[in-house]
Amino acid sequence: MPQGGVLSPLLSNIYLHEFDVYMKELIERYSDSKRVSKGNPEYAKLRSEIKKLANKINLNEQEKLTLSELSDKLRKTPSVIRTKDTGTRIYYNRYADD
Repeated sequence: MPQGGVLSPLLSNIYLHEFDVYMKELIERYSDSKRVSKGNPEYAKLRSEIKKLANKINLNEQEKLTLSELSDKLRKTPSVIRTKDTGTRIYYNRYADD
């Protein structure tokens, strides 16, 4: 729905400027240059094993059971590792549909 004029977006930008400044300070304070996370090698290994089994044409009952167990284990395994050595990032994007 179109707005009645240019005053509403202008007032909105003036009002939200303070929030933009606050978010910029927050990002500078809490984001750092360290890597945020790294891939979990156990997760990658499980995915590879699942892919190998899933690509087979005819699976026997044991292979189906193994595939099911690997899938369950994959769901419980984190895909990335975060430790005290990993950093943090804060992202902010103010979207306006003018």
